[in-house]
Amino acid sequence: AIVFLTGFFNLFFARADTALSKGKEIEESVREDLQEESYREEAKWHYNSALEIVNDKKTRGEGAEAGRKEAIRILYEIIDCYDADYLEAYGLLIKLLKEEKDEKNLKIIEGRYKVKLEVQKDIKKEEEKEEYYVSERLNELIKNIGSDNFKVRVKASEELLKAGKDAIPGLIKALSSKNIYRANFSAVILGKIKSKDAIAPLGNIVGSSSSPSLKASALSALGNIGDESAIPYIVKALKDEFFSHYEGTYRVREKAVEVLSRDFKKKVLPYLLKALEDPSLKWFALETLRKFKSMPKEIKDAFILALSDENEKIRLTAVKGLSIIEASQKISESLLKLINDKNANIRYETVKIIGKYQEKIFLDALILALSDTDKNVVEEAIKSIGRFKLNEVKDILVALASDDKKEISIRWHAIKSLGENFKKN
Repeated sequence: AIVFLTGFFNLFFARADTALSKGKEIEESVREDLQEESYREEAKWHYNSALEIVNDKKTRGEGAEAGRKEAIRILYEIIDCYDADYLEAYGLLIKLLKEEKDEKNLKIIEGRYKVKLEVQKDIKKEEEKEEYYVSERLNELIKNIGSDNFKVRVKASEELLKAGKDAIPGLIKALSSKNIYRANFSAVILGKIKSKDAIAPLGNIVGSSSSPSLKASALSALGNIGDESAIPYIVKALKDEFFSHYEGTYRVREKAVEVLSRDFKKKVLPYLLKALEDPSLKWFALETLRKFKSMPKEIKDAFILALSDENEKIRLTAVKGLSIIEASQKISESLLKLINDKNANIRYETVKIIGKYQEKIFLDALILALSDTDKNVVEEAIKSIGRFKLNEVKDILVALASDDKKEISIRWHAIKSLGENFKKN
């Protein structure tokens, strides 16, 4: 009896552990593709920053006006860029505008706040009326992915994933839900189910939604589905204008780059080469192409051509893209021109690349770079010329290491390069 009970409990707890493990996997999987949570976190982070400025003793007295203005700027950013429903931000903004005696903007924000409160009440009523034309059980689960409780949302997601294709019609309808949680989770689940029927609805969200978080969730879903028909929708997202000041990135655009390079690989090549013709897409198309581990001739030619682009950002990406391309006369000629580029970052990356090639044609250019006005360029040039392991290079490095008029970091790099490349000499 004891042996039987021991075996029973072992089996019970083993199954419980498996279920718990699976639940955690699904939760992590949903979290990974869900963008809405991070946008809420950004809004919260910004709000706390504004609150800190307001409560900081240093921003009182003489610094009060400057502190208030900065806090007001941050609060506007929250309600205009991150989370228009972050009611605490409205409350603090109204308080600060009163202190500023800014009657004009105070009236506007109070009006927006009042409308927001009324709209939220209406949205709540509309949400309660939402029906998804599936079974009663699935309808309830889809409503639960709009819960304020993350654990409830994840549990409902788990059940909807198990339901598979039966849940698809309801989830597609829920993409247009007034509840941002429900819309985001619906997108993620449709991606996990790999529903091809969801491609056009998800693509329409990418092109028309006012919510950056929902766009990013839809992009992840399209990537998970992995069908080539989704590519045009994703390429269009490379133009998205939302800029995350919290991360300093164009979040939706970069999600599109990530999805294209990770989930479509060579399928996306014709679309990206076409995108290079559009100035507003060119940089992001190159950034996506740069993530390819192997480069066919079309991509190589695109990067070489971009080395002479008027846009500094595009030239910089082009130089970085050459890191996995073997040297050729065409590349060499283009790189030698960039050694004198007005942008220090471009000169730095150029020196780094030509050092990797170790072609004798680049040695004079690297020696010239030792006189660059940017310290980082000089230090990279020292590393690069050391790899040539020639006596004339050794003499140059010795001279740099011995020159007490040079900065310590320059001399240190010269000594390091001598030690790494001329040990036997």
